[in-house]
Amino acid sequence: MILKVKLSNIAGIKDFMELNFMANKTDKKNRNSIYITEDNIWINRIIGIIAGNAHGKTTILDAIASVGSFIESSFRKKRIPSFNNIEMSEYKEEYREKVLQQLISDFTNFELPESNKLNTNINSEIQIEMYIKSDDNLTSGYYLYSLEYDKFYKTEGIKKESLEFKNKYTKKYSKIFEIFNSFESEIGYKIAYEKNYINELKANNIKTDDFERKIKFYKTFRKHYNNDSNVIFADNYIFPEFYVIDMIEKCKNIKQLIQFVKLADVNIQNISIEKNSDGTDKLMFNYNEFCLGYNEISTATQKLVAMAYSILESSEKNSVFLIDEFDNSLNLEISKFLIDVFAQKDNSMSQIIFTTNNPDILDNLRRDQIYLILKDKYKINVINFYNFIDPITKKRVRKDFSFIKAYKKNVIENFPSNKLKNEIINNFINISIEKED
Repeated sequence: MILKVKLSNIAGIKDFMELNFMANKTDKKNRNSIYITEDNIWINRIIGIIAGNAHGKTTILDAIASVGSFIESSFRKKRIPSFNNIEMSEYKEEYREKVLQQLISDFTNFELPESNKLNTNINSEIQIEMYIKSDDNLTSGYYLYSLEYDKFYKTEGIKKESLEFKNKYTKKYSKIFEIFNSFESEIGYKIAYEKNYINELKANNIKTDDFERKIKFYKTFRKHYNNDSNVIFADNYIFPEFYVIDMIEKCKNIKQLIQFVKLADVNIQNISIEKNSDGTDKLMFNYNEFCLGYNEISTATQKLVAMAYSILESSEKNSVFLIDEFDNSLNLEISKFLIDVFAQKDNSMSQIIFTTNNPDILDNLRRDQIYLILKDKYKINVINFYNFIDPITKKRVRKDFSFIKAYKKNVIENFPSNKLKNEIINNFINISIEKED
C-alpha cells in the first residue's frame, strides 16, 4: 500500500509535491475503506485525485508507474531473443540492421517522466513510501524508494536509486541499498541475475548470507509494486483483444467478472474464448440469441472487462490499482458503484488510486481520500480536502461540508477562467455577426 508520494521537477510539476495517503484517525466515516496496520497506522485504500485538464493528474500516476517500468528494465534485457531465432528473410537487406536496432531498443529502453520545461537543469525525483505485509516477517514493514535523474538519463544513467526499510513506522529507516549513475535498477538487475551473482560471490570465497538477506527485500518490494499491481491509463483504457484474452485466461473468478461487465450490458450471459479460422484466439460475448466479438461491444463494456479484472486482482492480491480518468466512458452511477464496492471489503489491503474530472463520483469518499490539484500559471498545488479552507469561515471544512459544492464553487469556476470564457464567447459572437453581414 502506498503511504506517500513525493515528486519534484516532474513534467508539469515544477516544484515539490507531496501526497500523503494516511488516514485521519478522528474521522470515523467509511472505516472499511481504510486499512489499519499492526502498529496502528491508518492507510486510505481509496484515493481520488481531481483537477481540470492539463493540471498534472496523469503525471502523478505516470511517475508512480515509471518506477515499476525502471525496475523491470533488467528483465526485458534478459529476455532479448537470440538473433539467430529472428526471421529476417521478410525484410530487405538494407532494412535488417534497422530492424535489429529497433528490437534492441524495444527490449532495453525505459522511459521516465521528463523534467519540467522551466527546470531542465535541475534533477527530477520520485519518492514512494509503502507499507508491505509479507509472508516473511523479516520483510514486512515500511519501504522508502527513491529515484533521482536528469534529462540525460538515457545516455548517462540515473543519478541515484535507493531503498530503505523499517519494521515499525515510528522507527528510523535503515538503508537497504544506494547506487549512483546506473542504467539499470539495482532491484531488477540483482533479481534477474541472482544466481550469477551468488556464483560469483562463491567463486571469490565471499559469504552469500548478506546478499541472500538483502535480495529478500528486493523481491518483496518488486512483487508488491510490480507483479501484483495493475495500471490503466486514459490513452490505453481500451486494451487490444489479445491482452484482454490473457486477462480472461488468468481470471480466477470469471463469473464475478461477468457480473461487473453486466453493469454496462445486462444482456451479456457469458464471455468465452474461441478460435478464428486461422487458429488464433478471439473473445466472444454471448447473449441469449447471438454473440458479439470484442470489437463489436460498446466502449463501456470493453473498459469494464479490464477494470473488473484489475479490481478482482487487486482485491485478491492486496495490491495497488492505478487508473487514470476512472469514469471515462462510464456513467455516473456505474462509476460511484465501483468505488463503493471496492470500499466495502473489510480489512483489505487492496488500494485504488484514480484520477477524474468529475466531482460527483467522489461525494461518498472520506475527506482525507480526496485530493484537489490547483494551478496558478505554471505553479501546481495539491490540497487534501481534509485540509480545505472554507473561504467564508476561513477555517478547515466541517465533516458535513459538501465536497461537490466546495469544488464547484471554488475550483471549477476558476478553470477555465471567466475572463477566458468571456473572450471566447465575445469573439465567437462577433464572428457569427460578421458572417451574417
